[in-house]
Amino acid sequence: MKNLSLLLSVLSFVGVVALFALEFSEDEDEGNAMVSASGSSRNMSNASLDDARIIFVNTDSLWQQFELYGQYLDDLMKERTALEKQYEKRMRRFEADVKKFQEKAPYMSQQLGAQEQNRILGEEKSLLQMQEDMGQQLAESEMAKNTEIREKILAKIKEYNEDGRYDFVLGYSAISPVLYANDSLDVTSELLEMLNTDFSDSKVSK
Repeated sequence: MKNLSLLLSVLSFVGVVALFALEFSEDEDEGNAMVSASGSSRNMSNASLDDARIIFVNTDSLWQQFELYGQYLDDLMKERTALEKQYEKRMRRFEADVKKFQEKAPYMSQQLGAQEQNRILGEEKSLLQMQEDMGQQLAESEMAKNTEIREKILAKIKEYNEDGRYDFVLGYSAISPVLYANDSLDVTSELLEMLNTDFSDSKVSK
């Protein structure tokens, strides 16, 4: 009971293959049409897939260097610290209560001793529930922040490709299925500049 075990996992993309899910729709006269990252489509058969216009983003670098990501990590750590303090304060009070009961128990009546014991057991159960609730709260906070960052990244990629220049925007990382990517197709730095500029502007406007 004395140790609070709350794990704060690192925000990351896990198994990201592509930042955009490319949809395929049937065209009655022309065959298959590929939807680009901008939402427009152009005719492309399987035979011409090698003509696809592709770029990639290093998702590891994107997350690590996105300033909003750093801020959210700080926010999550502060939230975790605050919750831990609440738990530890209540735990110290509980331990003092248990010690007091142990000292007085020999002089209590059987009925009063049983009542106090049940009360302490109820408090112990409540502490366990508190620990579980805190872990869930942190997990939900992390998920919400993770989702918000991902949505900002996807929106910025759409903006970057608003003219429909590219058909695929792939996510490349140490754990992705993409084993090799030509550096000339890497647009990570450009997207990072756009994302961090927006983040800086949002802080100024507040």
